[in-house]
Amino acid sequence: MKKVLKFLNIFIVSLFFIVLVDFLLGQFLNNEQKAVLNSREHVPYFGYMNLGLMENKQYFDDVNFFKDAEKDDVKVAIFGGSTGQPLSEQYFSNKLSEKLHKKVTVKNFSAAAQIHRQHLHAILELLPKYNPDIVIFYGGFNDLWVGTWADPRPGYPYNFYYVREVPTATKFFVENSAICMLLQEKFNLFFSPQKFWKSVFVCTDEWQKIDADKYIETLGLAKKVTETFESKYYGKTRFVAFYQPFQDADYFEKAQKMVQEKIKGLDYVYDLHNAFDGMGDVYTDICHVKEDSGANEHIIDLMSDITAKKFPLK
Repeated sequence: MKKVLKFLNIFIVSLFFIVLVDFLLGQFLNNEQKAVLNSREHVPYFGYMNLGLMENKQYFDDVNFFKDAEKDDVKVAIFGGSTGQPLSEQYFSNKLSEKLHKKVTVKNFSAAAQIHRQHLHAILELLPKYNPDIVIFYGGFNDLWVGTWADPRPGYPYNFYYVREVPTATKFFVENSAICMLLQEKFNLFFSPQKFWKSVFVCTDEWQKIDADKYIETLGLAKKVTETFESKYYGKTRFVAFYQPFQDADYFEKAQKMVQEKIKGLDYVYDLHNAFDGMGDVYTDICHVKEDSGANEHIIDLMSDITAKKFPLK
């Protein structure tokens, strides 16, 4: 009996140290799942905000994002993904000010990996409190692409499956235990995104049609919602969307073509997918551009010109 108790004591102490070392090691590993969950500041419906705004502790509930705008400024809010983040607020403000002959303050709410469905929810959070005069959506790539590698349901944020549908206890161990991290990474032992993704038939013709339709539907809803709010200069807040440039991707090529065709019949969406043609090698990957290529300034020039012509001040 004493031997059994001694063995149990040794086993329990050994197990304690193994678990302790496992969890300590887990804190130092580069864990993708932990990053997916914890690198985003959660805001109701919207999901998360521009990381730059987060670092400055500018949240929806306690800071007026347009606090540096003067009383008579035309206020413009732009929403996009990571390709929208580098668009300079100051440069955009200056360009629109020149074209509208009125001081304009642009605020950029773009955030990495976001889709326009999240931005649709964002304007519900923002507009009643801050009343931008113009709302601009700049995107399209994330809306068509994220479902090919993350949550496959068109219109869902890329991390929705993991954040909302994987059990909390499972996430705790996968995020903190080195052993669980490795088992999940190598064998998908605790949850299997691949099986979930395959059940939605990603990249089939049917899926690509749904993907394209969801993007167009989202823009239409954003326009309707935006125009229910008051604007000092336009009566109602104005909405315009720009379909961004990115390099062709074979695996959702049909969705791209369907979107481009549908845009032709909409007077509030502008197709800029070929905006960088003739500018040389501006891309760093399928969608992001080199900072010194002039591509970001060029896209702002195009958007400010179109926006000012579409919404001139009387």
